[in-house]
Amino acid sequence: MSNSQSELLTTHSKVVDLYLETTCAGFISDSAYQSLICLEQSADKIDQKLIKHLKQRISQGSISVATPAT
Repeated sequence: MSNSQSELLTTHSKVVDLYLETTCAGFISDSAYQSLICLEQSADKIDQKLIKHLKQRISQGSISVATPAT
C-alpha cells in the first residue's frame, strides 16, 4: 500500500470515527470540530458528505459543539 493510500484510509477512518461518535453522543468537542474542518480539505467525496451532514446538524442545533470550560 502506498503512502497516499495509507493517508487516505487514515483520513477516512478519522472522519467516520468522528461522525459516528458525534452522531451517537449528540455533541462534538470544539477541538474535534476544528479537526473535522481541517480534514474536510483533504477528504474524498464520501467523507465530505459526512462532514457536510454534521455541519448541517450543528447549524440546526441537533448536535452541539462543546467548548472547553475556562
